[in-house]
Amino acid sequence: MADYVQKKRKELFLFGEQLSVLDVRSFYYLKKELGRSVRNSNELLYDAGKDAVQKMQSSFVKFLGDSARVLMSDPENALNEFVEVLNYLGLGEISIPESGLKTIKFVVRHSAEAQEYVNLKERSKSPVCYALAGIFAGVCEGILQNPVECKETRCIACGEEVCEFVIPSGDDIILTRGGGDDRQGHKA
Repeated sequence: MADYVQKKRKELFLFGEQLSVLDVRSFYYLKKELGRSVRNSNELLYDAGKDAVQKMQSSFVKFLGDSARVLMSDPENALNEFVEVLNYLGLGEISIPESGLKTIKFVVRHSAEAQEYVNLKERSKSPVCYALAGIFAGVCEGILQNPVECKETRCIACGEEVCEFVIPSGDDIILTRGGGDDRQGHKA
């Protein structure tokens, strides 16, 4: 991971792109204000997460050149590498407990997007991690080279122990970490 990150003065770069850090409280209030101001704010957050990670994948390929193309040709290794990058960025403690021929499942402990709900002892009626769902969809689209949608099925903001995201691929994929299932999911 350290090979991908560079520090210059007080700036932080990943794959040659400058990063900005936003604490969970600020992200919480940003989402709340966006929800009050914009009718389709959840869809906007999903699309923004998806777009941002696709740009990051593009920077990854430019930054690493041929070695990135080799990595991206192995879906399981590429997915694990991007999960490591996302964990490094502080989005939560992300793991892939199972994936199969039709489904990829992500589990996030301490989601940066939902953690402030827990901190404030506030409960949401429905999952709130729309940007993370978009990020996971974007990662999988970049690796699988097929459009996918991601749905958050469990969320700590709703009182669950973890946040869980499911991506049905529609096509057979070669990821063999446990047995998948055939549940369907759509954009959060």
